[in-house]
Amino acid sequence: MSNSSKKQRIQFDLTPEALKALDELKDISQATTRAELIKNSLRLFAWFLEKRIDGYDLLLRKGSSVEKIELPLLPVPRSESAT
Repeated sequence: MSNSSKKQRIQFDLTPEALKALDELKDISQATTRAELIKNSLRLFAWFLEKRIDGYDLLLRKGSSVEKIELPLLPVPRSESAT
């Protein structure tokens, strides 16, 4: 077995409120375990960051209403950081 395919255990210390939120997200997303929820969340966040860096914006649409979401803690798109 190569080093890249070995699993590593990590541990989080969460407040009761954060643990409740984690379990609620697990239920809403229909993840079978907390680990599955975290893995899915990491994949989604990695995809989102890649798109953001490539210059995409996050838009929410409901009916004919469209709202651009500003997320200041995320990376600036490559095109904006070059200026």
